[in-house]
Amino acid sequence: MLSSGQHGPSEVLQALEESRELADADCSTDRALLGPLYNDLGMGYFQLQLFPLAVEAFLQALPLCRQPAEQATVLQNLGMAYNVLGSYQEAQEFHQKAANLHGSVGQRLEQGRSFGGLAFSLSQMGDHRAAWDSYLHALQAAQDTGDMKGQWQACEGLGAAAARLGQHEKSLKYYKEALAQCQHEPGSVRERLVAKLADAMRTFLAQERLARAPILRPLTNVSDPLHPGLGATAHLPSGGLSPNGAKHPIITAPNKLQVSRPSMCTKQALSRNPQETCTHSGFCTIM
Repeated sequence: MLSSGQHGPSEVLQALEESRELADADCSTDRALLGPLYNDLGMGYFQLQLFPLAVEAFLQALPLCRQPAEQATVLQNLGMAYNVLGSYQEAQEFHQKAANLHGSVGQRLEQGRSFGGLAFSLSQMGDHRAAWDSYLHALQAAQDTGDMKGQWQACEGLGAAAARLGQHEKSLKYYKEALAQCQHEPGSVRERLVAKLADAMRTFLAQERLARAPILRPLTNVSDPLHPGLGATAHLPSGGLSPNGAKHPIITAPNKLQVSRPSMCTKQALSRNPQETCTHSGFCTIM
């Protein structure tokens, strides 16, 4: 209803609420039919961005689904909804279960998307190594099934994970691949990837310059070739004999020695820190 453009959000919400009330009240309906119904209700709430209501509907659908493929779809939808809500631990658990179940029934494409959702959850929890592994699984599944959208999304995730792991050359590589594979996506997607690619390039070049910079060593122990016993840190005496036996004149200061004091500008300079979502018909899955 919402995607057709013929009904506003309030009308869609009213229809969803009426459908939910009927489903809750009708105990005679085959429970096998209620599972897909509640899943569709969850999809409707999700499209309206009513994510807590979407989670409630998906949770109602889950025990009513008898087929593993249906269960995997609801688990995947729950993972997506929890990701949007910022509940990444719950999202990670549902996506992991969905990936395992999709794999057990041979749904490779949906398994790849579950791996992508799992990787996002892990990255948000700071486990970038595990996120990297899950993005690799997602990329392989997308390549196996010819899922172009899944491929560039996985490459984008791999670019971000590599950057977090300090592997800037890999980050650059995967952002380039993502950009090359998303030519049919909206301009906003390409612009985002161009910005990420440019940032990765700057970071990579900075790391390269740092790695090639010469190392300056301190000169504190360099010997004077004319006076082997006199190191760079030695001080000339103010009188008496030098190391080679010659006398040094006594250095005297005038009565009114003028000490040059640093100006306020100089003090300030010295004190400064030098470093300054589309759905498909049938048993629907959030994409």
